[in-house]
Amino acid sequence: MTKPAGGLRDRHRPDVMELLARARPVSLDRGQDPRRQAAEIARLTAAGTAAAGTAVAAATAAAGTRAAGPAGAGPEPAPPRRARRPPRAAVLAGTGLTAAAAAVAVAVLAVGAGGTGTAPGGRTRGPVLLTAAMVHQVASASRSALARSGRATVSATSTQNGVPGDNSTDVITFSGKNWNDVIFQWSPSSGDRPGHTPTAINRIINGQLYLYIAGRTRRLQWYRDTNPTDHPSVRIPDPRTVLRVLEPSARFEVVGYQVIGGVRVKELRATDLSHLPAVGRLGDFAPGPHVTSLVVWVDRHGVVRRLSLTSVATHKVWSVSAYNMRHNAHGLLIVTVPNKAIAAKLKGKLHRAPGVPRIIIRIAPPGSDASHREVQVTRLTVTFSAVGEPQRITAPAHAIPVYGQG
Repeated sequence: MTKPAGGLRDRHRPDVMELLARARPVSLDRGQDPRRQAAEIARLTAAGTAAAGTAVAAATAAAGTRAAGPAGAGPEPAPPRRARRPPRAAVLAGTGLTAAAAAVAVAVLAVGAGGTGTAPGGRTRGPVLLTAAMVHQVASASRSALARSGRATVSATSTQNGVPGDNSTDVITFSGKNWNDVIFQWSPSSGDRPGHTPTAINRIINGQLYLYIAGRTRRLQWYRDTNPTDHPSVRIPDPRTVLRVLEPSARFEVVGYQVIGGVRVKELRATDLSHLPAVGRLGDFAPGPHVTSLVVWVDRHGVVRRLSLTSVATHKVWSVSAYNMRHNAHGLLIVTVPNKAIAAKLKGKLHRAPGVPRIIIRIAPPGSDASHREVQVTRLTVTFSAVGEPQRITAPAHAIPVYGQG
């Protein structure tokens, strides 16, 4: 079965230069539109790589990051406060909340404490909506608490026409401008089990890129990119970008309590999804145009501890026989497309790309260009931990220097 763009990457072992050029490569799935295919083709050929996606393996122990302070997901759970209890007139340690901000945070947790239920007198009370000021304060408190350091687990799961599809998890640690991203990927359709071994580790220390991968050999090693220009193909996703969906227009309502990582949190559910700002790509998660659910969990300081978003997208896909790419015996890249219209668009894209070597474009045999529509449902879950705690991210010793080409 074909699948849309953004899927699991192929598991062949490419050259180290390719891996450095595409630390987080774009998928070459058959469902990509011609413009994205053309961009990928140009980048592959410029790096002299094969058309198959990259595969990397790494050991979890090689992540090399740890919290400099006490381990854990955040402050210990506190007993629920009464709504009439005034907040402390001081800055709450570790969150950057002033007394005024804390007052709103307490109000967020106090409002509708207990969620829905039966009010005195036997009347049923409905969910309580947060005011615009409360939603703005949750967003502000979360950005302030996560401004310098923390950890986030970004998980994306998907289904295609109801069939489980590719899954990925990024464990991202950040401290100032230093980042570490441990990537797990697996595909139930290929018989994979949930990933316990990283498929790649990207690390940036003071602007220097390191990769932990299996390069020219099967041995897992650290590589250091010596390209002084930049690393255009490496983008460690910033999990804090999901906070942009915290808008009053979503009309969040209080629905209950949970405990996440030992921290008691309040569950807020969006009831109006028609005006949500775009989330954008986050790791392997590319949100669809239609968001169907948004749930946020906040702690007693009004800081987001978890966010879950579900979206739906419809793709037009072809079979692998109608849309594929490969190298011939002479190293030339051959691209097979379903029809003349797609071939013309691809040629135009390649013509405008500078320095693209020769590429052979072929049209699939008659009768093989039949396509079908596929509905993809994707769920993104971002869980924040070690909020505001200093993180120690170190440069790996004995990394092999390699000039990366992006």
